[in-house]
Amino acid sequence: MKVYYWRPILSRSPDFVQMHTKYLINTSNIFTKNFGDEIGKFVLSSVIGSENFYWSSPSRAQLFPIGSVAENILSAKSTITANLWGIGFRSSDFNMNSVQREYNVIALRGSLSVENLKISGNNNVLGDPALLISKFYKSNYTEQKEAIDFLLIQHFQLMQRLPKNFLIHDSNKLTFKIMFVHQSLSTIIDSIISSKIVFSSALHPLIVADAYGIPGVRISSSEDKIDSFKFKDYLSVYPCKTNWPTITLNEILNRDFDIKKIEDKSREHLIKIKQSIPLIQSKLLDSLISWYSLNKDS
Repeated sequence: MKVYYWRPILSRSPDFVQMHTKYLINTSNIFTKNFGDEIGKFVLSSVIGSENFYWSSPSRAQLFPIGSVAENILSAKSTITANLWGIGFRSSDFNMNSVQREYNVIALRGSLSVENLKISGNNNVLGDPALLISKFYKSNYTEQKEAIDFLLIQHFQLMQRLPKNFLIHDSNKLTFKIMFVHQSLSTIIDSIISSKIVFSSALHPLIVADAYGIPGVRISSSEDKIDSFKFKDYLSVYPCKTNWPTITLNEILNRDFDIKKIEDKSREHLIKIKQSIPLIQSKLLDSLISWYSLNKDS
């Protein structure tokens, strides 16, 4: 089975080069992974077996799990049907006239992505497959290990806005453990599970925190108007209107926030979504198994 997921090392766009340069300056690491896509691979391996799929370029892939890649996938010419499982769009600006290939919806990330595709009916399977991680990943964390008060997981884009001395100075001054979305799946998830609160500018660490019942806080900025679409899309699957508390990068740098209020609001969010998550997980899992049983020999 040919599957596509984002591989940063293969991207050479101007945005990637700028992002990579800043990242390299701050961390001395060359990032080759992305947390959300690593989750996609892990969940697929858990459900259908790692030996039954391999990475392929977008134009040749059959299955597209997890990520805000719908625009790129559907607007690229290909004779191969794109099977969408839990992916979504980056914004509401998608024009159906730009679709260049046939596609099949197995599941979509949220109702905003459904609206973009102009799909009718109430039987759509909705949810981000990252929620399934808590069903399959067995954590190495134990309560005997040292717990983390505040975990800050940085998206590639956030790295571009951080001062260079943030990692050296502020991470010692503040009680944050700093992590990056290029780090290993197990390292990030174990840290999330052991945290009191997870702060993230990336979507998937917050979804994983939701899956394990860990309070999450979204780092937002005035620059992420488009980026906020995917957060709203994911949250739209829950029957009660809900959101993570939000905080700006400057508020973190200046330690200008009330941690008690943030934690209380985050726990309110977890209470609202708790009963919905098992049903979303079940529908996502069933949709993939059903599709794969019919297409595994194709």
